[in-house]
Amino acid sequence: PGLRDQALALEDFFDEEVGHSLRTLLLGDLWRRDPARAIELLATGQPDAPIGLAQGAARLMRAFYRARHRINPATEAEAEGKIEAGLERVERSLGPKGYLAGERFSVADLTAAALLAPLVRPPELEYPVREDLLPHEVLAYRAKHAGRESFAWVREMYRRHRGTSFEQPA
Repeated sequence: PGLRDQALALEDFFDEEVGHSLRTLLLGDLWRRDPARAIELLATGQPDAPIGLAQGAARLMRAFYRARHRINPATEAEAEGKIEAGLERVERSLGPKGYLAGERFSVADLTAAALLAPLVRPPELEYPVREDLLPHEVLAYRAKHAGRESFAWVREMYRRHRGTSFEQPA
């Protein structure tokens, strides 16, 4: 019961704090500057036809996405700090076997690794995000933190538990 509570608390933290902040970092300002690029980034791995429809409704999509995910100047200002708190929480929570709650893979590991994956970009990521779509602020943030233990942990969780979803281009 103690490990279950710990895993659920970590899952809740990453889902509610880090997930929202990562969406804000990846897409918040991009919706204002280049809605077509934001839609393309958001639709990574999706068929071209729905992307074209979304492009035509970019203004509506922008308003919906920003409202749905509570993206506003206050959440944009807090995003990097909350993501960094998530990276630190991973590093503080790691146990001897490399898991966040106990000695085996749990909902805490699944949630944290999945939500941080678009930033870390492990090779097994199902829909790899094109580098040219990412805002320069995101690339700079990723470069600043790329050497962290938490980045290596995300890559390791994907290596151990995700497997390859698609053929990598040569």
